Amino acid sequence: MPTTGELDKLARRRARGALAGGVLLSMIVTAAAVGLLSQDPSAEPATPSAAGTSPLPKPSNSPAIDPMDPSSYVRPTRWVHLPEPSALLADRYPVRFPHSPAGAAAAAAALYQSAWTLDAATAARAVQVYIAPDGRAATRSEARQGAAWFRAQLGVDAEAALPPEASILVQPTGVRWKSLDTDNVVVNLNLEVTLLASRQEPVTSASAAVTVHMRWHPALRSGDWLAVRRPADQMPALRYAELGTAEFNQLGWAAVKSAGPG
Repeated sequence: MPTTGELDKLARRRARGALAGGVLLSMIVTAAAVGLLSQDPSAEPATPSAAGTSPLPKPSNSPAIDPMDPSSYVRPTRWVHLPEPSALLADRYPVRFPHSPAGAAAAAAALYQSAWTLDAATAARAVQVYIAPDGRAATRSEARQGAAWFRAQLGVDAEAALPPEASILVQPTGVRWKSLDTDNVVVNLNLEVTLLASRQEPVTSASAAVTVHMRWHPALRSGDWLAVRRPADQMPALRYAELGTAEFNQLGWAAVKSAGPG
């Protein structure tokens, strides 16, 4: 997770025009919702009740920071620490997050950072790690489709070898949650996605807002969170907001910081 200072610098670089704005990415793994529908902004966070699969990408309506006016940057009014995992599976997948709402949010972020990938096998393994058993079969297929979709954004065939420099970076910039009880937490994530085909190609910057229902499993990995699959039509529409805008604060997003300095 980024430090407070890193997030702040990222948003300020956006205000100076160092990063291009984007296309909404929505995804195919237990996510709900979707970025930027025509829902009115509100100072109160949404209160979603479940998580499901998301539809295909939609264009963003979120007001962007004016790259010509650094003063348009609005510092987040709320910050939240997402705790670190206590273990890694296969030296890749963060697991064993604390039994707390923030731990559920950190596990949800790890799910998307692991499952939104250019490699179908890696996406399928992420489903095994982060999705509750009764939803794995359907989600595994969707995760492979998602990897193919991300590849298509870079012009890479689903079956072709990846260019050596091709990469995807998924970073949570905002979070909200609603605790249903001590073992069930509905997490909203505001996500930035960066896709790169090679050093010779421009970076594609994209964004999404997603919802996922995280449930605590005390017998799993000495206690850990898994995502519960829910139908998309049972999910509320979320609104993505760019970090560093007034809308980010108005919609109740808390900016993400880590335990590191900053």
